[in-house]
Amino acid sequence: MLMEYLSHMIKALLKTFGFLFIVFIAWILALSYIIKHAAGLFGIGLFVITSISLIIIYNYFKRNIQFFEKLRPLASLFNQPSISYLNDENTKQTIENFVSKVITKNKLAKPNINSSFLLQEIEDLLLLLSEKHSKISKDVLINDIRTVFHQINYETFKKVFNQELMLQSSENITSQEKLNLYAKTYFHLFGEDTAYDDYMDSLLKEAIPTSFMSIKELRALFTKDQRLARLRDILESDDYPSDDSAEDKYYTISDIDKMKDGTTFEYFMAELLRNMGYKSKVTKRSGDQGADVITYKLGIKSAFQCKISGDKINNSAVQEVAISLKAYQCHKGFVVTNSRLTKGALELAEFNDIEVWEREKLIELIEKYPVSKFINFDIKQKAI
Repeated sequence: MLMEYLSHMIKALLKTFGFLFIVFIAWILALSYIIKHAAGLFGIGLFVITSISLIIIYNYFKRNIQFFEKLRPLASLFNQPSISYLNDENTKQTIENFVSKVITKNKLAKPNINSSFLLQEIEDLLLLLSEKHSKISKDVLINDIRTVFHQINYETFKKVFNQELMLQSSENITSQEKLNLYAKTYFHLFGEDTAYDDYMDSLLKEAIPTSFMSIKELRALFTKDQRLARLRDILESDDYPSDDSAEDKYYTISDIDKMKDGTTFEYFMAELLRNMGYKSKVTKRSGDQGADVITYKLGIKSAFQCKISGDKINNSAVQEVAISLKAYQCHKGFVVTNSRLTKGALELAEFNDIEVWEREKLIELIEKYPVSKFINFDIKQKAI
């Protein structure tokens, strides 16, 4: 990232110096002409050509100041590592392995890394580095870990993003269409999560420098488009609930409790998960191999077992989704319910690394990512 920034900045500076040199030469030639052919008007001539030159220079910088701003790196994310890191190969390799295997686990991690939870690991890492005769202070090490973390995590972010982008991209599109496509892909992957905004701004500066807009600006436009689309649906439909209350427009936990069968709940969950930024698909009604909904997000495929009940959910739901992970080649498993799990089921879920969304979590999600009652849970869904 830093080298790309320096490369762009050097090109921009050379272009600016070249422009200023041309203006200066033009000013000298114009002044020479006045001295030679109109010496009596030297004062007026000097004022005129100097004013014209300054106006040209002002307009040039006015047009290009945004370009310089686009090239500004996110210093808080992409700092230079220490001299110890740059000059000591053992230190460099150890820190990179620590970031890849301990922090990110070779996957995309949240950018807002907090070193407080790594204090013991950092202390241990200092001991390992000292065994290798590497002299580095704790503060410098923490800075290097943060710097390398963002470098590695940003590359992972680009890989994940570009994989998703390839599914939607097309050739021969304008810069504005490309910008819209990048924004659409980002919002599809992350929804309302702003944690990766700085990474996305850096990616947009790399990919579309001439049409750059921050992801914050794009989110405002995107949200506006969503609001307008939703309002358009309301105005054009005769079936949309007329009452203004949220309970009549969106599903609540009471509506879920009243669902007559698990299939409706499965399609509801598929829609809720889409609102959360997942690609989701309800499995076949028969032979579902223990999973009701399969999702895909950020390169991670997940299996969801959806249970609607007035009683506590027992071990079977956890067992079913645990089995489904292999059948569907999923990375993660979830049990979702409008009720709660028994103590034995919770212990089994923890043992099998199955995430559980009980009633309280479900209420939180449907309030944050409301599902419209206007939506028809169509059985025909696109495959992941």
